[in-house]
Amino acid sequence: MILVTGATGRVGYPLMEALADARADTTAMVRVAARAADLPGTPRHVVATLDEPPPARVLQEFDRIFLLSPEIEEQAALETVFIDAVTAAGHRPHIVKVCADGFQDAQAMGAGDFGGGDMNPGDMNQGDMNQAADFGDWGGGDFGGGGDWGGGGGGDW
Repeated sequence: MILVTGATGRVGYPLMEALADARADTTAMVRVAARAADLPGTPRHVVATLDEPPPARVLQEFDRIFLLSPEIEEQAALETVFIDAVTAAGHRPHIVKVCADGFQDAQAMGAGDFGGGDMNPGDMNQGDMNQAADFGDWGGGDFGGGGDWGGGGGGDW
C-alpha cells in the first residue's frame, strides 16, 4: 500500500490523479479530513501532519511512501520528524522524497536504509507530472525509464 503525504497540494494532487489512474492502493495523508473528499479516485485517508505523524500501527501498513512537504523554512525539520516516526514504528518502507524540482530517494538523503532501490530522476521530472500518469508494471524492476516502477522483492521501484 502507498501513503502520499501532502496529497492535496500542488504536487500531491497530480500524483494522486496518476495513482488513481493506475488503480494503485493509495492512502492520502491530509491535515483536514474534509479535504480528502476532493481527491481523485477513491483513496483512503489518514488525518495527520508531518510533525504529528500517524500512529506506528498506521505507518506499518505502508510499503511505499511519497514524502511531499511544503517549501518552507521548517521543511527539513518536518521531514525529519516524519522519517523518525516511520523508523520508530519499526517498519522500513521505501520512501521517495518528492519536491517541486524533482524526486529524491530518502536513502540518498541520509535517512537510512528504507529498502534500497534504484531511481533515475532524469526519467521522472516533477515539472511534468504527466509523465507520472504511466505507472506501468509495479511487479519488478527499477524506477526508471518507460514508466516501470517495479517494486519486487528487492525493494526496487
